[in-house]
Amino acid sequence: MSTPQPDLAALQADLKQALTQSNAANRTAAAALLDHAAPLLAPRAPQPIRMIHHFACSGGTLISKCIATSPNTVLFSEIDPLGTHHFAKPQRPFFTTDLVADLHYSPRPLPAQVRIDHFIAGLGALHRSLSDLGQHIVLRDHAHSHFCMGPVIPDRPDLRQMAIQVAPVRALVTVRHPLESFASVQANKFVHFTPGTLTEYCHRYQVFLDTHADAPVVRYEDFLEAPREVLGHMLTILDLQLADRFEQLAPLFRLSGDSGRGGEKITPRPRRRTMQELLEPGEDPAAYIALCDRLGYTP
Repeated sequence: MSTPQPDLAALQADLKQALTQSNAANRTAAAALLDHAAPLLAPRAPQPIRMIHHFACSGGTLISKCIATSPNTVLFSEIDPLGTHHFAKPQRPFFTTDLVADLHYSPRPLPAQVRIDHFIAGLGALHRSLSDLGQHIVLRDHAHSHFCMGPVIPDRPDLRQMAIQVAPVRALVTVRHPLESFASVQANKFVHFTPGTLTEYCHRYQVFLDTHADAPVVRYEDFLEAPREVLGHMLTILDLQLADRFEQLAPLFRLSGDSGRGGEKITPRPRRRTMQELLEPGEDPAAYIALCDRLGYTP
């Protein structure tokens, strides 16, 4: 059972009464206490919801683990209320805590707005509860299910549009060289879009970047070169604190999407593929070169 918190408004009232009834010494002490309590009674700005956006196989899991080491931070990994990829199995998976997932297997259709409303209500309850405990919510967006599934990118709300209905949002986009991330998407069999070409991948990446054009962008390669400095920069954007031993703490966090690098040391690794290897015969590299230019990479 939690310890009851003092009623600061009642304390203020009691102190005001003491000011009128006590002797001079007591009135002086009561006035000092009243001044001390005043900042606690002042309205506080709502705690923001932090968000991380990235494509699959772009270093997002490692970065998210490091962000999760920030004190009093609770990270929710790979969130997309409108994603359906995890419902692909014809047999209903074992859900014990997810009402919306269970309804997905119902013979009665579930409107998308019901899922959005359910998510916003649940996020609001979590935000209030964790804020009262002095904890910070970080949502790791599962952008893959929005931008890299099916023949077209669906016209529907993204995670930030939903979260901002609960509280202010502080967002961050992380990227990796598109050649490396696309090669890893292929190797992990995550090509869930058609056509499954580098050109189509780069087109979807551009739409993703346009959707989050107002969010700061941090490159994964820069993080690998200077982990502490770049993580500190990201946490400043998110208004979180840097943990002293984040490299040792990060492996303790078990996140979904942990399909990439192994080992605990954060260091750069050599590039594995070339543009010529990943382009289809006759495929125009213009879209790939344009994306590299936008992100500051050498094609």
